[in-house]
Amino acid sequence: MISLSSEVEQVVTDLTRNRRLFSAHDVTKLLRDKLSGERIRHNDVKKEVHSMYDNDDLGIYTRTQVTLNDGSSPFVYHLPHHDPNTDYDSDWAVNQIQGNQPLSVDPMTGAVLNSNTPNPHSFHAVGRQINTPSPSTTPYTGPFTVTPPVSVSSDGFKQRKVTVEGRLQIPSKMLDVLGDVAYVRVDQVQKQGGTVDALIISTNPFNAVTSYSLNSDNRIRISNKFLSKIGGNGTYSVKSTKDSVVVVAD
Repeated sequence: MISLSSEVEQVVTDLTRNRRLFSAHDVTKLLRDKLSGERIRHNDVKKEVHSMYDNDDLGIYTRTQVTLNDGSSPFVYHLPHHDPNTDYDSDWAVNQIQGNQPLSVDPMTGAVLNSNTPNPHSFHAVGRQINTPSPSTTPYTGPFTVTPPVSVSSDGFKQRKVTVEGRLQIPSKMLDVLGDVAYVRVDQVQKQGGTVDALIISTNPFNAVTSYSLNSDNRIRISNKFLSKIGGNGTYSVKSTKDSVVVVAD
């Protein structure tokens, strides 16, 4: 039996490596062609693609819902500089399957890239979640001092709601205190006279539950997987301090 998750991941990785604009339906078409004879349900593929996006596995890719000529309104996954309303070709996957358009195309020049030709414009995804070494097995030896739990008041907190995908976007102006990598840990803070659980985003990797590279626009998006560690119902209060960003559930 095939592993649909790994097959979807492989196809999506190829698409992002080649900087394609694509929809989950395109991924389904490519998989059905690749795995001829296997029953591939579009809804299953769509769930896997959505899950990859929700978990920040698409790097700097974002998505926009567009309306096609057939009346459907899929999410189109694309790079920030793309305009999916004009740049997306809903027939490209069919053309590729029929042999009219190869998968590996240099998006800057249109030149065909065979398996032995490196794509000069290939990129390493940034903004995706990366693995954090466990302090118990790989202790961090860099120049940092373990600090006690952050203590903040309600002053300065700004309320922010999650996106339709359930992720909390932290804007660039709040992340000025951080470097290229932001570490996220669960801690407790004082708010309105009480102690509450919080996500602390800082340059300190100690006890981090995850880490993010900043997106091309210097933002990060925290997925529901980590927001659920501090509870909440879609609305959070966020505050920037001198060396961290504090997120608490409302």
